[in-house]
Amino acid sequence: MFFGDYYLAHTYQSVDIQPIDFGPVPAKDWALDGSSSGSGRAKLVSPLGDTKQRDNVGYDLSDYYMRAAAKTTAMIEGLDRLVDIGHCDDADLVVVAFGTAGKYVRYAVDQLRAEGHRVGYVRPISLFPFPDAALRDAATGAKLVAVYENNQGQMIDDVRLSLEGAVPVRFIGGLSLDSSGFGIAPDFDVEVLRRRIDAVLTDLGGTP
Repeated sequence: MFFGDYYLAHTYQSVDIQPIDFGPVPAKDWALDGSSSGSGRAKLVSPLGDTKQRDNVGYDLSDYYMRAAAKTTAMIEGLDRLVDIGHCDDADLVVVAFGTAGKYVRYAVDQLRAEGHRVGYVRPISLFPFPDAALRDAATGAKLVAVYENNQGQMIDDVRLSLEGAVPVRFIGGLSLDSSGFGIAPDFDVEVLRRRIDAVLTDLGGTP
């Protein structure tokens, strides 16, 4: 599943696309294409099973839930946790943001770093499974982790769970609505983001 927002859907950006060989496409025996008609056995699409209930025997929900949990665990273990990290080697402050906001934060942090501030960024690309180990490594030695989101705080819970109390976490985002109703956030301005990050650096005594 790919997650996007209003900005990403209306943004053009150069990308380097490398060919990926996914191998042969597996058989789609799950598809309802009409080819199984006349078998005398209806094909059901249900989380409780793929056959009809017969002989007054109910479904074993505990068995189903355990199998579903095992499939989810196996899926998570096979997925790459993608993340973009920059300037965190000696950062006192690490700013975490995702999506469009993440790119604005990255630009603001690049500017602050060029001016001598010890600030870095972490931009999660995979939100599930969350890149918790990479975030912990990036925040090692930091005095504080600041989370910017264009909402009232959602990813911040993943950040806190990932750090497990090792580094204090502060929310610097918030709701931003515009009169058009399209969510064109006034917050998405580099100077606005810089002021929020600067305020945290000031609290930390983070002068260049």
